[in-house]
Amino acid sequence: MSHARVSAFFSSLVLLFWSCLSFAAATTQALSGEVQMAPAKGEYGTLAFGQRVESGATIKTGATGRVVLRFDDGQMVSISEGSLFVITDYKFNAHKPAESNFAVALFKGGMRSVTGAIGEANKSNVSIKTTVATVGIRGTDFQLYLDNKLYINVLSGAISATNDGGTTVFDAKSSPTGQVLNAQTKPSVAPPSAFPAGAQGAFRLQQQQPLMGPVKEPNPTDPTCKDR
Repeated sequence: MSHARVSAFFSSLVLLFWSCLSFAAATTQALSGEVQMAPAKGEYGTLAFGQRVESGATIKTGATGRVVLRFDDGQMVSISEGSLFVITDYKFNAHKPAESNFAVALFKGGMRSVTGAIGEANKSNVSIKTTVATVGIRGTDFQLYLDNKLYINVLSGAISATNDGGTTVFDAKSSPTGQVLNAQTKPSVAPPSAFPAGAQGAFRLQQQQPLMGPVKEPNPTDPTCKDR
């Protein structure tokens, strides 16, 4: 094989590796109702069961739409009805989970998240941004609901919510529930009775989802990447 062909061959391998590392993200594990997905550079289309969802994708659920995503590091995310959710930056290297990254954004509606291998290896590399605060994890299972204000319910472990007003830690054992009024007001502990009906309903349905639970093992199979 000529030097030029060898160089081209290795270049293609590098491109394939980075494509797998950068863009493969999650697979739909369950869905019901109207759920649409738009890739980073593309139009909305109907999301199907078992479909791959890439980094950069936006997911929009209708009035009765719900979907559960299993990310390749084992992290589970359940997205509620009437939600807008974006996978802003997901990179998972099964050989170096501590150097991987999980960054998503919730612009409307509700979600539940159970930590995977990335969060277990390096908690600082997991973040959920909303319009009023950024949520960081400490190894956990938690729920969020955004409707101008952000409502928080930690089922196990702990999370932090940070905005211009400061940082507050919510712990499942001592202070599991709270709210964020706006981007300038420090997140605060609040009882579930302070949550609107939409948040209470979304949290209740998410807790009934059988696929959500303890930390899952990383996904051993990716149809586009044999070894990552």
